[in-house]
Order: sequence, then structure tokens, then C-alpha cells
Amino acid sequence: MTAGIPTFLLDYLTQRDAARAQGAADQFATLTDRERGLVHDAAVMGYVQGMRQAHQIVALVVQECLAFAEL
Repeated sequence: MTAGIPTFLLDYLTQRDAARAQGAADQFATLTDRERGLVHDAAVMGYVQGMRQAHQIVALVVQECLAFAEL
């Protein structure tokens, strides 16, 4: 599936993915118990909608919260 994609680009994308995951984990660590509960509830909703990987769901919820921080 990666045939034809330059190695440097694959490395860059892998690094960016890892950086986003670390950023989400760092942000999650700063949440209060109540905020973590809200993220958990949102993750459950994501699971019910068909997403299977819990760590991906939580990371996605945190990333979306960061994207819309004013809300």
C-alpha cells in the first residue's frame, strides 16, 4: 500500500501522528476528574457509533475538544 510513497514522507507522517497522539495524552493528563468523566462519556458514544479502539476514541475526543476550545 505504501509503494510509490517516498520514505521521507512516510517518516514525516509517522512523526506527526506520534506528536498528535502525545499532545492528546499530555492534554488528557491535565484534565480534572470531571473533565475526564466527560471525555469518557464521549468516548463511549464514539464506541457505540462503531469506533473500536478505546485509545483512538479518547485521543480523537481530546483532539476535537482542542480544535473547538471556545466551546
